[in-house]
Amino acid sequence: MVEAAEEGYADIVRQLIAEGADVNASSDWGDTALVEAASGGHAEVVRLLLAVPGIDVNAKDNRGDTALFEAAYRGHAEVVRLLLAAGIDVDAKDTYGDTALMVAAYRGHADIVRLLLAVPGIDVDAHTNRGDTALIWAAREGHAEVVRLLLAAGANVNAQNSLGETALELAERRGHTDVVRAINSFLAEQALNRWIPRHRARLRDRLGLSELDREGTPFMDDLVYYHTQGFL
Repeated sequence: MVEAAEEGYADIVRQLIAEGADVNASSDWGDTALVEAASGGHAEVVRLLLAVPGIDVNAKDNRGDTALFEAAYRGHAEVVRLLLAAGIDVDAKDTYGDTALMVAAYRGHADIVRLLLAVPGIDVDAHTNRGDTALIWAAREGHAEVVRLLLAAGANVNAQNSLGETALELAERRGHTDVVRAINSFLAEQALNRWIPRHRARLRDRLGLSELDREGTPFMDDLVYYHTQGFL
């Protein structure tokens, strides 16, 4: 069963299921048919397996990886949708403390990050054994779109890993200017939304921003962030 699922042989998997094969059986590495099918992006096989009563959707291999973890890491969005619909644990961690959201962020799979962030109650600030969060991973690797998605979802911009590094510090160190700009813009937005009620006229005069007349101003640019600091 595991080998057929790994190769994406849907007809063989269907036949084995009909014959009563154990869908939760695992290989020497702890891989189940579902984990292998998800890893390979074999959506049809995943559908077949999820329809079997008693399948362990949250089964882990010897590294602690679930089917969702594998699909998220490898960028298989359709499989991620299927697994989420089946109620898989979105916050399950591997042996290093990584979650599906973290590895999707690390790889820059923005479409999958969106799917995961749509799950009610997902822990956007979950951290690895070394304290890294999804935001820290995305910033470190230079994935600006993912950084924006995470910040908009409430990720802690000031979170630090075990070395005391923040997302902004890592992005600056690696020269990811788009990420630096995205984080600075988010910080500017936060500052503006706190201080606009008290300094609206002065900010408007200095920056010439008609956007100050509405709440929830979207991500600002570096110039706004720079000038805003003078009011803090």
